[in-house]
Amino acid sequence: MSSVFVSRARDSFGDTLERLGLEDEAGTPTPEELGRRAALLVGAEQAWEHHIGLLLTAAQAANLLGVGTRQAVHDRARRGSLLALHRGSRQVRFPSFQLVERPGATTRAVLPELGRVMRIFAEAGVDEWTVASWFCTASPLLEAMTPAAWLAEGRDPEHAFEAARRSAAHLGQ
Repeated sequence: MSSVFVSRARDSFGDTLERLGLEDEAGTPTPEELGRRAALLVGAEQAWEHHIGLLLTAAQAANLLGVGTRQAVHDRARRGSLLALHRGSRQVRFPSFQLVERPGATTRAVLPELGRVMRIFAEAGVDEWTVASWFCTASPLLEAMTPAAWLAEGRDPEHAFEAARRSAAHLGQ
């Protein structure tokens, strides 16, 4: 990262703190701690997106699915047939890995058996970010493929369900 980039980021960070009224307020962490936290937040978001892949808005997901509205996408997520990742109190993103191409179609379909896998993890109390990570992590039970790739290729879903049950039992402890 160039020194100009870091300088501009530092200035913007300081301006934002001032606008929020957080500068030098009693009980506020030190400037060094605030800077460290901000850098970790930015880095964490980039690391998640690197691992999970592109995160879509509801409008983007609706367009790819051909369902017309953002509300239809949110409804699918509420019903457990689409994975939604919550960032903050109102921001929701949808991992693109769950929208698979359909031969000869201009729209995409939801990853086969996504809902059933999500129910396995929900019953174990595993959060949605961990579920998204699981879908994108190679599994020895799936011939070293990711569960998302396994299901997208139409392989035996029972193997994916077993991998999900084992992971959910471990992660839900």
